[in-house]
Amino acid sequence: THAVLTHRRDKGFYVSPFIGMAMQYRFRLRVPGEKLSVMIRETASEEADAELLIATLTGQRRPLRDRTLLLAFIRYPLMTLKVMAGIHFEALRLWRKGATFYSRDSLAAGQSEQKSEQVTGR
Repeated sequence: THAVLTHRRDKGFYVSPFIGMAMQYRFRLRVPGEKLSVMIRETASEEADAELLIATLTGQRRPLRDRTLLLAFIRYPLMTLKVMAGIHFEALRLWRKGATFYSRDSLAAGQSEQKSEQVTGR
């Protein structure tokens, strides 16, 4: 068995126009051996049961060689485009359902105000 590392971090950067900034990320990482396992949960601040997003990644250890990288490129040449198209398709679905839209500009202004409040509140 491998050790499991956990970490919490307040959201500090703009990720999605459909999720506000008052969020927290909870990371769970199994220390890599032959397999890799990572889970990221996005929750509404301190409310652990208010999960908005769960992302997972698992994988098998492979040697990092030129041949391995070339084979991955040949097998998955359009993977980046597929992922980007999928993200935009889901965003379109959320927009059509009337999900709240958080513009990057309005969040950036609120974030700088929040930081200055923290500094002056010390």
